[in-house]
Amino acid sequence: TYSSVEQFENIPHNLELSFAKNHLTFHFSGIDWNEPQKVKFSYKLDGVDPHWSVPTTEHKADYRNLPVGKHKFKVKAVSSSGEWSKPKVISFRILAPWWASWWAIIFYVFILFFIGLGGYKLRTIKYKKRQKLLEKTVRTRTREIYSQKKELERQKFVVDTAYSQLEEKNKEILDSNT
Repeated sequence: TYSSVEQFENIPHNLELSFAKNHLTFHFSGIDWNEPQKVKFSYKLDGVDPHWSVPTTEHKADYRNLPVGKHKFKVKAVSSSGEWSKPKVISFRILAPWWASWWAIIFYVFILFFIGLGGYKLRTIKYKKRQKLLEKTVRTRTREIYSQKKELERQKFVVDTAYSQLEEKNKEILDSNT
């Protein structure tokens, strides 16, 4: 999309391209009435080319897989007399894909947060079930130990009673002999 086109030069203003249309070929021309075949061009794409290209008679520049963001393509011509033209600038922007936009990234963060929260909840539920099982086991074992203690106390009482009776009988026997 673009907002308008420059009249004579046919250059779009505020050009925006989708991320899938990141292969661009720029065609350009220059006029020298004395020696048109000797016109040379030098070009540069800011952010991609570190320096101006070597002057060439080639009338196009080809760029593939341009990164997302704002770009400025600059081209200038030199005549056979060595006089350079002012650089012509074409500004354009390559849009990020929907899955790399700011709202998609926020969505991913929320999804990761809820996945983490769900995992936390599942682990909490698992640990609570395990805790209840352990509490039940502790109660069961405590009842068993308590009943064993009562049985031991009963047996001790029986033994103590029997021992007391035996001592009493022993004392009676010893008293009867004297």
